[in-house]
Amino acid sequence: GTAMRLRWEAHEPGNWLFHCHLMQHMSWMQAPPRAGEAAPHHAPEAATGEDLLGGLILGITVTPRPDHRRAVDVARRALRLHIGKRDRVFGDQPAYGFVLQEGATPPARDSVRFPGSTILLTRGEPTQITVFNNSDVALGVHWHGLELESWSDGVPSWSGRPGRVIPAIKPGDSLTVRMTPPRAGTFMYHVHSEPGHQLATGLYGGFLVHEPGMPWDRDADRTFLLGSLGAGEQPPPVVNGERQPAPQEFEVGRTYRLRFMHISPDDSKRVQIFRGDSLDTWTMVAQDGAELPAAKRRVQPASFRIMDTGNTFDVLWTPTEPGDRTLRIRTAKDGLQAGFIPTQAPAHVLEIALRVTTPRRSP
Repeated sequence: GTAMRLRWEAHEPGNWLFHCHLMQHMSWMQAPPRAGEAAPHHAPEAATGEDLLGGLILGITVTPRPDHRRAVDVARRALRLHIGKRDRVFGDQPAYGFVLQEGATPPARDSVRFPGSTILLTRGEPTQITVFNNSDVALGVHWHGLELESWSDGVPSWSGRPGRVIPAIKPGDSLTVRMTPPRAGTFMYHVHSEPGHQLATGLYGGFLVHEPGMPWDRDADRTFLLGSLGAGEQPPPVVNGERQPAPQEFEVGRTYRLRFMHISPDDSKRVQIFRGDSLDTWTMVAQDGAELPAAKRRVQPASFRIMDTGNTFDVLWTPTEPGDRTLRIRTAKDGLQAGFIPTQAPAHVLEIALRVTTPRRSP
């Protein structure tokens, strides 16, 4: 019952998608139901790519200008990303996962990681990522929120240009994508156009783009990837792949960058930091991989009332006194389509203890 107005400019030619990010609104679940069925419960037989999309999607084709020149290929940093499958992880159902290769030896074919390996890129550095599909199903991989060539965008049977589109990556096959990140920020990668529930069984991960010469400080720069993990239509919420995340340690007076990413199939989140019964404070500095202008950076109550799937938010948080805080993440599925997820599914609350201590002094 609300409206939104947006303005955008097309900078890259090719095929693009404008779509809702709720799976129930843009996938095979929107296919016409079979006789006697309220809604489809499985993907069409042998469907790949475009055949697995439906509902709230709009295809956009951007034609090149007459003076458009394709970028000259250059030497690129090369990464190898593997899609693995391991049987009988969720009861009798398998798990899928992304594992970044380290060194010359590929990971085992059944290697999975929840969430997928965090990928670190550098602004302006030409990079190629070769995705190897060691699973049993054809898949696409989408690089969520980053500007790149249409061919590498990751929507099977659509990304590319009219007459030349990428296929789904078949089992045992691979596909190389290319990108030169134009800005630093917080992004995600995830499976696209999947025939089942592969997203929730592990096929998502975060990737961070840093400024040149600024390595990742893993202590001061924390990531919280909000997702789901499990088989079926209502997999339980997790943070960084954990249903019950361990406490995290912080120091008084130190400023931390907290990167929140949300890639569940069909829910919304409320993210808050409490000190006792009261909200703490933080400063929002980026949204969806874009730094906010100085005028929009202000200290505010530590709360995202609604964080929809596909969103990322970066905040700066400086605990001023020792003591425990609570990172509370409330997951809701209210108002979703009957027959897929109950319209009034109970909310799920997950809490992470944030332990703030006084820095130790050197003797």
